[in-house]
Amino acid sequence: MDAIAIVVGSTLHLVVVFVAVLFFLSLSGKRKTIFAYRALLALPIAFLLGRLASLIILSPRPFVVENIQPLIAHVPNNGFPSEHMLLVSTISALIYTENRSLGLALGVLAILIGVARVWANVHHGIDIVGGAGIAVFSVMTSWYLVRWLHNSHASRLPFLRNS
Repeated sequence: MDAIAIVVGSTLHLVVVFVAVLFFLSLSGKRKTIFAYRALLALPIAFLLGRLASLIILSPRPFVVENIQPLIAHVPNNGFPSEHMLLVSTISALIYTENRSLGLALGVLAILIGVARVWANVHHGIDIVGGAGIAVFSVMTSWYLVRWLHNSHASRLPFLRNS
């Protein structure tokens, strides 16, 4: 079981990123443009909010607190929020806005990644939940912001016309 946690917790996020790239490439022109703008907003927002949250919420990693060996090598820094979870949750939530079934499938993979990172003793549950929460907030913010820009300023922003 430890070997599965190591593989899932350290490499499955690459599969999520790969699927996201394929999904993006499969979109039509208008949908691709809107999706790209949402992603270009959501990903940096998630990253910045994650950095801010890590300054406010201190969560020493389990292997530091419990003085045990982690299954995945990691520096003993603050574990909040889980950056793996932040990334895969942002991607799955972004894709959910365009394709619910694929977004849900990637969300399940995100949960598996989170569980594996807890199992591997590199994160606490709160680190995983925090990363997912920040991700969902970031995607919702980007969705509403792009929608507002489209409705309010589409005539002045050529990249938002007819979408």
